Amino acid sequence: MTYTRILNIDKRILLREALLFLFTYLSLNCFAQTQWVSVDKVCRSSLRGLCVVDDNIIWASGSQGTWLRSCNGGIDWRTSFIPGCSKLDFRDIHALDCDRAWVISAGDTCKIYYTSDGGLSWKLQCINYEQGIFFDGFAFWNEKTALAYSDPIGGKFYVIGTKDGHTWHPVDRSGLPDALEGEAGFAASGTGICMVGEEAVWIATGGGARARVMCSGD
Repeated sequence: MTYTRILNIDKRILLREALLFLFTYLSLNCFAQTQWVSVDKVCRSSLRGLCVVDDNIIWASGSQGTWLRSCNGGIDWRTSFIPGCSKLDFRDIHALDCDRAWVISAGDTCKIYYTSDGGLSWKLQCINYEQGIFFDGFAFWNEKTALAYSDPIGGKFYVIGTKDGHTWHPVDRSGLPDALEGEAGFAASGTGICMVGEEAVWIATGGGARARVMCSGD
C-alpha cells in the first residue's frame, strides 16, 4: 500500500511537471509567433466602439462622428466621418460584413445610423432628444433583432429595440428593474450588454454604490 501510494504521488508529480513544461513551451511558442504591429495615423479621433466580425473584417467608431473599417485584418484602413455628426461620439458599432454596419452615439442626443455600402452613405434610423438620455451601447442577436440601452430616466433604465434592423422602438419599461441611486450603464462603450442564444440579454451596470448584472430571457 505504501509503495502504491508513493507511486501515485510520483505519477502526479510527473504529470504536473509535464503539464507545466507543456504550458511553458506553448506559451513561449505562441509569444514568439505573435507580433504586434503599430498602425500610425489611422485617425485622430478618440475611439470607443469596436466590432471584429472575423479575422479580416474590423470596424471601429469614435468621437467627431468617426468610423473606421478594415477588410484585410487591419493592414489597410478606411476612415471617414458621417456628415453632420461632427459633435457626436459613436461609442458603439456593430457590423455584419464589410458593407453593413450600425453606429450609435452617446450623450444628450442619441442617433443610430446604418450603412449597407461600406460607409459610402449612412441612413439615420433613430434619433432621441429626450432629456437625460445617454445610450451606453447596443447588441444584436442577428441582422434584424437588437437592443440598445441608456442610463436611467425617471428611475428606470431606458431600452429601445428593433425587430427588422431598421426601425427602433422603446421597450416596455414596466418589466425593467428600478435603478439604484447613482446607477448607470457601465463604460459607455458597448461592452456592458451581451446577447446569448436567441432571446437572452445581459446588461451590466455601475456608477452607484454597487454594480449589478441584469438578465432577461425573453
